[in-house]
Amino acid sequence: MFGSNILKYIVLPFLIIGIGGCTGGPEKLVTDSRDPLEEINRKIFAFNLATDDYVLEPVARTYRQAVPQPAQTALSSHVEWISLPSTAINSSLQGKFENATIA
Repeated sequence: MFGSNILKYIVLPFLIIGIGGCTGGPEKLVTDSRDPLEEINRKIFAFNLATDDYVLEPVARTYRQAVPQPAQTALSSHVEWISLPSTAINSSLQGKFENATIA
């Protein structure tokens, strides 16, 4: 009996006030949900797509066709090896010590 009185007189008013706080405010105070930088973002996205299509893809295709596989493997291994110190430092700073010690 006592539990239902608590529910009616204490918990229920707080729930009503809490739910009421979630409703919207006056129309002039509601912010605009559109992206204010949408036009710039679309231009940057279009530039990135064009750069990928007309620069990066042809360079990658030419690299795969012109460079022999052993040279590609050697270059890939060198790039991986040269990045190890920065990976170790970054992983250590993040507390990922197992990843920092993988060689």
